[in-house]
Amino acid sequence: MKTKTSVNNQSTATAREHSTTGSVPSQDGTTISYRQLGHGPGVVLLHGAMESAQSHMQLAEALADTFTVYVPDRRGRGLSGPYGKDYSIQKDYDGQLVVEMSEKLENFRAIRAEVLLLGGSKSPTYLKVALDALEKVFPHAKRIEFPGLNHGASGNTERGGQPERVAQELRRFFAEP
Repeated sequence: MKTKTSVNNQSTATAREHSTTGSVPSQDGTTISYRQLGHGPGVVLLHGAMESAQSHMQLAEALADTFTVYVPDRRGRGLSGPYGKDYSIQKDYDGQLVVEMSEKLENFRAIRAEVLLLGGSKSPTYLKVALDALEKVFPHAKRIEFPGLNHGASGNTERGGQPERVAQELRRFFAEP
C-alpha cells in the first residue's frame, strides 16, 4: 500500500483538511486510489456510478472528527487507474450488481449486523421500493427518510446534497449500543 500526504483544497470546503491518499491494486491489477482523513473507527464511503470520491468529500470531512474515513475512487474515476481493455458497461460495479442480485433479495436475511438504510423523500420511486424490500428482509434494519431530499443527499452541497444531515444520522447510528 502506497500513501502520501496532500492537502485537500476543494473550493467547497469551509476549512482545509489534511488528508492522506493511498492506493491498492485490484484483483486485475488496476490501481484503486483512496483518500483517508480523520481519526477513530474506520468508515468507508463509496460513491455511485456517476460520481467520484470528490463527490462525497464534504460528508467525509463532516465525519472526520469522529471516524477515520476512507473514500475510494472506483476504477476509471478520480485518482484510480483506467478501465481495463476488456471493460464494458455489462461488467461495471452497478449494472453487474443489479443483474447478480436479481431474485436474490432473501439472501440478505442472513445478515445479522445492524443495517442503516438511508433515502430521500424526493428519491425516484424505484429506489424507495428497493428500500421497502430491504427493510423487510434485513433482520436488524433501521430506516431513515430525509424529507425534501433526493438520492444525492450524501453528496456535496453544490450538487444538492446535505452532507451534514447525513453525517448526523451516521454518527447517531454508529453510536447506538
